[in-house]
Amino acid sequence: MTTSGGRLGALEGTTTTWKTLYKPASGVLATITVTACNRSASARTIRIAQVQSASADPTPADGEMKLYDRSLSAAGDTAGKDVLQLTGMVLNGDNDDQVVVYVSGIDVDFTCDGVTEN
Repeated sequence: MTTSGGRLGALEGTTTTWKTLYKPASGVLATITVTACNRSASARTIRIAQVQSASADPTPADGEMKLYDRSLSAAGDTAGKDVLQLTGMVLNGDNDDQVVVYVSGIDVDFTCDGVTEN
């Protein structure tokens, strides 16, 4: 078994469109943390889901949401509400697991960091 870690994916969210942030390859098990960071001067709403689909950029089905319409404050919020982390998600490449993200407007970055085993 080989274990490695680090950044597994990164993207800038596309307005009102589901995008795949990370999908492990077949035979890979990943434990991940997803971070969302709002760079906009305006508040944004985000969604994060864990889906099982072979398709690229799939729309989540009922029961697959991890966060739904979670507000991120405008960039520079002194209370740190312009950043959100979701930890401990486990993805299995053999099940076509993937993390998809959605945002209400531009300037929200998503990163996926974690450890993979194969």
